[in-house]
Amino acid sequence: MIAIAPLASGCRVYDPALLDRVDAGGGSACEQRTQPPTRPDVADGDGPEVAFGLRMVVMEQGNDWPAYGYDLDGFCTEQPDLMSECVPPAERNPPVDGAGGVDNVFGFRFFPLVDATTPDLESEAQEAQEKGQGLPIIRLRGWNGEPNDSRVDAAIMQAVFGAPGDASDEPPSVPADPASSRPVWDGRDWFWVRDDAFLMDDLGRPLIRDDNAYVADGVLVVRLPDRVDIIFPADAYGVLVRLTGAQATGRISADGTMLEDVRVAGRWSLNDLLVTARNIGVCEGETEYDLLNSQLDRIADVRSTPGSGGPGVVCDAISLGVGFTGTRVRVAGLAEGPPLADLCATTSDGGTADAGVPDGGT
Repeated sequence: MIAIAPLASGCRVYDPALLDRVDAGGGSACEQRTQPPTRPDVADGDGPEVAFGLRMVVMEQGNDWPAYGYDLDGFCTEQPDLMSECVPPAERNPPVDGAGGVDNVFGFRFFPLVDATTPDLESEAQEAQEKGQGLPIIRLRGWNGEPNDSRVDAAIMQAVFGAPGDASDEPPSVPADPASSRPVWDGRDWFWVRDDAFLMDDLGRPLIRDDNAYVADGVLVVRLPDRVDIIFPADAYGVLVRLTGAQATGRISADGTMLEDVRVAGRWSLNDLLVTARNIGVCEGETEYDLLNSQLDRIADVRSTPGSGGPGVVCDAISLGVGFTGTRVRVAGLAEGPPLADLCATTSDGGTADAGVPDGGT
């Protein structure tokens, strides 16, 4: 989440009994809505480029799942009335919100299904990020360096590999063996990022960009464009994430070296989830695909298009919230990222075919 790795486990077990084993958390969901801070009423500033690499992803959230999301739909879905913008396709009532009205079915209900059979998934994802492979990077331009700035230009990209740096502002040469190159996380590392996250290989034209982001009381608030492709590859599989109504927030440390309490929250449509199932070998017509589909129909809690719900309207997306910790990094240049493999398609020699970016519905 930006990294959404649970599907990438290739998990084949979806036990319906697990759906109700996670606590919803205490307190009323309506006591105080959990939302990002509002834009400050200060003059726009300027400053040098700053970037943070997001690592230490938090997917296994337990009863703390409300701490990683936001109130996405404006409803307090709690007992006894369970007000919501929609109802799941295969359930009478929607999942309850967390304290503050937080919508995060990913942490509450979806990830526990996967974690029950793949307990090392989060640690493996964190290990890959420590190596500098596939981690998201938030690049800021025009930030004044102060706790409040009414407008900053924020872009999100993904690392292919990284390398240690020094006090020089000039990036080093591309490592002779990028696959074995490792960052040291001292604030001076350089990263090469996926070229397909930019228009025509231009670092000045990122596809995932909010040129009207802001910083309020030290918290960076970034809105993500709807359904922009975010690719999370792995050695043999990967996941393509397309979110709607998404935002990323994080508190900039006093010395500007860390981006703390990073949350990525948004809506992940069931269609887009099912499209990327091919990239981890869950194929249409097979039992595993039918099980995945049925479980999503039970836990869907939001509409993929904000504001399109109403009484009796069926939910077509799950809410998502994941956490990261950001460390200062520098962007060196572009590199070709590994493609996603379509594990449901075979080549003439019996291997799997690279899929590129699959088409998906809304």
